[in-house]
Amino acid sequence: MNKLRFLLGLCTLLVVCAVLPLGSHLTPTIAADPFWGFSLDNLDRTCKPCDNFYQFAMGGWIKNNPIPPEYPSWGTFAQLRDNNLTVLRTILESAARADAPSDSNEQKIGDFYASCMDTAAIDAAGLKPIESDFALIDAINDRQSLDAEIARLQREGANVAFRFYSAQECFPSRHPSASFLQSQRGRRRKLRWYRGGHWARDQPRI
Repeated sequence: MNKLRFLLGLCTLLVVCAVLPLGSHLTPTIAADPFWGFSLDNLDRTCKPCDNFYQFAMGGWIKNNPIPPEYPSWGTFAQLRDNNLTVLRTILESAARADAPSDSNEQKIGDFYASCMDTAAIDAAGLKPIESDFALIDAINDRQSLDAEIARLQREGANVAFRFYSAQECFPSRHPSASFLQSQRGRRRKLRWYRGGHWARDQPRI
């Protein structure tokens, strides 16, 4: 019973700390940002926190933020992603319209985005831009040519047949791991990498 009271008290303290007025050291620009901080409107004050803490903390947000019809689920991280995409689109469209200096990053970004959005030119070109890739694929006739084409596509950034990436180990966290994912077969093999460049002896080496 004491442990339960302690947990409930701790949760209540966290909510109180989250909804306290923001410190005066914050600049007016940040404080006025509607996407920053914690809104008291997220709370459901009709529900007692000790009865249903989740409903108390999130009931208001759930009521005011129904799942949009184009999404299977909705939450603050989905909102964050949409806001980031809006910012990125604004940057890209601005770069595409700008008369940026030649060979500058802004000019490269703007030209790349404009080429991707030129659907008329894309439709007119059809499959012509990738005909050479199809020809190389059609030329595969044995294991050696298949390996060569997979290697070429991997160098181009296409995860053909497998994907190889690095991640952080959970135990111990100071060791990075090399992960090999055979996505087309639904199989995954992980390798641990220790200091000094030696593969872990208890893991299969590929």
